[in-house]
Amino acid sequence: MKTVLVWVLFGAATLLFSGCVETPDSPGRVGAIFDDVPAPLGFAMDRQQTYGHTYPALRVYTQVFRGRTTVESVAEYYKAQMPVNDWTLASADEASKENVKLSYTKDVEICTVNVYSESIDSTVVKIVIGKK
Repeated sequence: MKTVLVWVLFGAATLLFSGCVETPDSPGRVGAIFDDVPAPLGFAMDRQQTYGHTYPALRVYTQVFRGRTTVESVAEYYKAQMPVNDWTLASADEASKENVKLSYTKDVEICTVNVYSESIDSTVVKIVIGKK
């Protein structure tokens, strides 16, 4: 029993003190990786398509979430939430109701939020954060 406890504590300490993480866990904002880039309620992170790195002054990340709501309502969610988190809308491509692309800027970063319909009952949110 003590051996199992030691290995569990060792594993937890290794995860806690490891440096760069390829697929980070959410800090708790409804599946979001970063506090200033929210995830829609009810959407699950696709860990196989979420990856990136954080540098001292810049994040380079791709985050993918999947859920069951309309593209329009998810796009409206980001239009309301991103400015609250100090992102400024740079462009919006809403030519199609099935594929909306919103680009935001903040300091040295650009954040592109692409919301699209994958099937009749599945919506995907792909967020790409990088250098302007």
